[in-house]
Amino acid sequence: MFRAPFTPAKLIRGDLPTLLPPTVVAGGQVLIEALIDQSGRPVRTTILRTTPPYEQAVTAAVMRWQFEPARAVQEDGTQAAIASKVLVAAIFKPPTFPDGPTLGEAPKDLGAPSPDVPYPTSIAVPPYPPLALAGSVVMFELVIDERGSVTRLRPISSDPGFDSAAMDVVWSWKFRPATVNGKPVRSVAYVLFGFNQPVTIQ
Repeated sequence: MFRAPFTPAKLIRGDLPTLLPPTVVAGGQVLIEALIDQSGRPVRTTILRTTPPYEQAVTAAVMRWQFEPARAVQEDGTQAAIASKVLVAAIFKPPTFPDGPTLGEAPKDLGAPSPDVPYPTSIAVPPYPPLALAGSVVMFELVIDERGSVTRLRPISSDPGFDSAAMDVVWSWKFRPATVNGKPVRSVAYVLFGFNQPVTIQ
C-alpha cells in the first residue's frame, strides 16, 4: 500500500503513430489506458474508446514507448518506483475541408477507465490549419490538477504549422481527475492530434 505524495509516470521517448493512407476517409478517436511497470515499460493497453482502423496504429506506437516510472511514498516513508496507468488520447482529423461532412464509423466506447487515470469529459477537435500544406501528427503532455483542469502543457512532438491549432483547443479539455486511495491527485495524460491532409478536387 502506498500513500501520497504520488509522482505520475512521464514519457521519456517514443515514436508517434503514422497517419493512415489517403484511402482512409474518416477521422477518429482512440483513448487508451496503458499499464506501465516499475521499469517504465508499457506491459498492457486497454482500449477505452476506438474508431477503426486507428486503434492498431496507436496501440503499436504506445507499446514501444519508454517512461520514467511513477513513484510513491511507501508506508515506511521510503519512495519507490511503482506500476501505474497512463491515459493516451489520440484524435485524428478526417481528410475533408474544415467543418465538412465526415464519413466512417462514430467512436465507440468499449470500457470504463480506471479511477487512477484522468479521463476526458469534454474534447475539442482542432481545425485543419488553413495554411498547412501536408498532414502531420503532434503530441502534448498535459498536467491535470485535482479538479480536472489542464494546468500545464508540454510539446512532446511538435510541428510549427499545427502546434497553434492543437494547443488552442487542448487547453479547453476537461477531465474527470485521477484518484489515489480515493482522493483526487495531480496527474499526467498524453494527447496527440493527427491531421490528415484534406482531399482537394482539382
